[in-house]
Amino acid sequence: MSAANPNQPHKSLLRNLGEFFGHVAHGIISNPNAPKPANPAANPDGAPMPPGAPGTIVRSETHEREVATPEGKLILRRTVIDEVHRADDLS
Repeated sequence: MSAANPNQPHKSLLRNLGEFFGHVAHGIISNPNAPKPANPAANPDGAPMPPGAPGTIVRSETHEREVATPEGKLILRRTVIDEVHRADDLS
């Protein structure tokens, strides 16, 4: 278990190596001069939100896996979204 978050499941060595080499491969094949994708944490008018603004998405991570069941194949998807909200905005 991770010392930072005891509820986080342990990633195997092969999982960590796969993520590492996936990031390296993405860096090799990506075009650094390509236009940046749209910012999901932007205001409706397209202006970027300041850091720490209500609803600012800091990180988004999605994992999918396919499992076989007696009824057929299922796709299990887990999405983790880290957002920043001011405490006074939540009340």
